[in-house]
Amino acid sequence: MGTMRKISMQAMMLVVMVMMSVVFSKEVGAETEHINWIKSVHVTPNEVPFGKEINVQISVEVNEEIVKPKEGEVLQVEYILPSLNEEDKEQYQIIYLHYNEQTKRYETIYRSEFNYGQIGTWEIHRISPWYKSLAAYNSNVYEEIKLADYESLEDLSDGDITLQAPPVGWNYIALNGASHWYYVDAKTLELATGWLYEGRKWYYLDEYTGQMKTGWTLVNEKWYYLQDNGEMLTGWKLINGKWYYLKDNGEMAIGRTGVNGKSYYFKDNGEMAIGWVNNGIGWIYLENNGEAKTGWLYENGKWYYIDGGNMQTSWIYINGYFYHLEQSGEMTTGWALLGKNWYKFNEDGTSVTNWNRVKTGWKIEDGKRYYLDRNGVKVTGWVQDSGKWYYLNDNGAVASWLSLQDKKYYLKRDGSMATGWLELKDTWYYFNEDGSMVKGWKEINGTWYYLDTSTGGMVRNTWLNGYWVDGNGAWIPTR
Repeated sequence: MGTMRKISMQAMMLVVMVMMSVVFSKEVGAETEHINWIKSVHVTPNEVPFGKEINVQISVEVNEEIVKPKEGEVLQVEYILPSLNEEDKEQYQIIYLHYNEQTKRYETIYRSEFNYGQIGTWEIHRISPWYKSLAAYNSNVYEEIKLADYESLEDLSDGDITLQAPPVGWNYIALNGASHWYYVDAKTLELATGWLYEGRKWYYLDEYTGQMKTGWTLVNEKWYYLQDNGEMLTGWKLINGKWYYLKDNGEMAIGRTGVNGKSYYFKDNGEMAIGWVNNGIGWIYLENNGEAKTGWLYENGKWYYIDGGNMQTSWIYINGYFYHLEQSGEMTTGWALLGKNWYKFNEDGTSVTNWNRVKTGWKIEDGKRYYLDRNGVKVTGWVQDSGKWYYLNDNGAVASWLSLQDKKYYLKRDGSMATGWLELKDTWYYFNEDGSMVKGWKEINGTWYYLDTSTGGMVRNTWLNGYWVDGNGAWIPTR
């Protein structure tokens, strides 16, 4: 009896040990893979209108018979992104969700700008715990277990996010709190950038954002003007009381520009210039309507001549008359030294050259005598006329003593050069054929005379180193 009881007890112990070995057949902390630990995935809204900000709520509900979540635990959802270009490599977007104890779900609100290169459906590629932080049930024993990643699960399509394709052409889209016009390319379904030719009109879309530009726009260092509807403007444009001109290619005109056969000048800022303008080469003059002037201009008591807008200088020939204009553009009148020659101009600016049919040679002005050559040039220096020599300086003909190169000459009242004997103030002088005054002894017609070496005056009635000169200044050899 005692033996049987002992055997029975041993058998019971063996059964208990077997049962325990079944229950605790794995070590604590060993991993068990579970597949069906996700119950559902939801995205609200799951479609994002074209051009709108992506703002969706993503939630994942897990099977709490397998997983025991804790507040703040993280789950990651990995989306595979669509691409308009089939040659592009696959891209992924990972979104992190946190466990919400109140809703018993992993949740987040995902915000992002609309990505035009990822139009289409974002499908869930994988859902996995972050750093294996989830706890799972395994019978009545709590332990860390391995949760299988969900990959390409068709039954989780409620978690897809779809970026709706845009309508081709113009779209009025709100981005970053502001609405603008954009243009969607029919081939790429992407926003167009740069110049766009549509409906026989040119538009410019920002090279970075695709936004349609209006107003003044700088492109490749050239200014263009785009109207309120975006169309590129050509021709004249009045802005804030200033005129601008846009060329046929839309480029803002600067500098000298021809329009319909007329010449205009536009400043560096594009404004049409009027009046005097220095273009860096010279002065130009524009009428009040902007057209380059041609003809005479009277301003501030001065006459100027403008040809094709350009202020003229130096000699000009108009309607059979010569005129001269100073470097300042002012018309020359009166006497003027031009180069090495003197010229005379009438009050109306015409050169006396134009009057050579009436008067050449000597001209008296303000009581002074001048000599003009056949070109109307006032002659200076020696000039011979009718067999006589004259000397003229800048003030006209000289009529007095003249010293040149250590020689003295005398010009009579008519300006002609004296030669031979000449009495001046009771003193006699003698001048050679070239007009130079004689000094010292001089034999004239067989008679010797002495002319003072200092003044040139003839000496009379005196001894000169043993020679006697009489009252006529002649040397008397017998005395």
